[in-house]
Amino acid sequence: MRYTAKKLAQLSGVSVRTLHWYDKIGLLKPASYGEENGYRYYDRKQLLALQHILFFRELGFKLKDIAEALSSDNFDQISALRAHQEQLETKIERFRQLIKTIKRTITDLEGGKKMEDKQLYQGFYDWAENQTATAYGLVNTNDVQYKQSDAEQIVMKNLKKVDTTSWSKADWDKHAKQGQDIYAAVTRCLEKNLKPKDAEVQKIVATHYTYTKSFHDLKPGVYEALAELYRTHKAFKSQLDAHSKKLPEFMSEAMLQYAKSMK
Repeated sequence: MRYTAKKLAQLSGVSVRTLHWYDKIGLLKPASYGEENGYRYYDRKQLLALQHILFFRELGFKLKDIAEALSSDNFDQISALRAHQEQLETKIERFRQLIKTIKRTITDLEGGKKMEDKQLYQGFYDWAENQTATAYGLVNTNDVQYKQSDAEQIVMKNLKKVDTTSWSKADWDKHAKQGQDIYAAVTRCLEKNLKPKDAEVQKIVATHYTYTKSFHDLKPGVYEALAELYRTHKAFKSQLDAHSKKLPEFMSEAMLQYAKSMK
């Protein structure tokens, strides 16, 4: 069935004005335009694309990132839907935790069972109960590129099953800071015009290797795959770009040099 912008707005709950805006910015182009009336017409393909857009928006993505995802050669609809499902189920679980926190707080304030101080904030942080290495972002499950590369598959298959349920936010912050300190140290080497294979750089990378072993089974091939992600994967690159736009390439090469030395 073919829909005009008005009919699609009624069907989806998205305003006609928003559909016009999506067309203007290239996010959702109609299947065709009426030659005489200029109406926008949408087919099944556009309806499915709009569903993806709404899921992405629900999960907090920016329109620019949504456009990049939908236009990517690697975009796979079924994989994307499964990822949407997983992320929404995670949100549902978080909301359930927040509801428990509300109920416990009410009981406490009404003179019932007292809450521990740390229970006051359960559900407000991603690090709350049942946190995992993957959810923490070592591999970013919110990344819009759902079709995994060979390197990402290798890294994912070699994630360790680490029990982090007892970790507090302070524990996660400490772990994250260790990583940022390593990136900052490598950036200083880059700024001194050192080469990835230089001893000073390799010494820092050795620290990085030990650091990443917390969550990865780092056989040489796995560390090489991780090096590839630092250079090409949006979630990994973003951590390094904050220090220097040159750091992803430099860090990746330094890690490959280190992996080579272990063989």
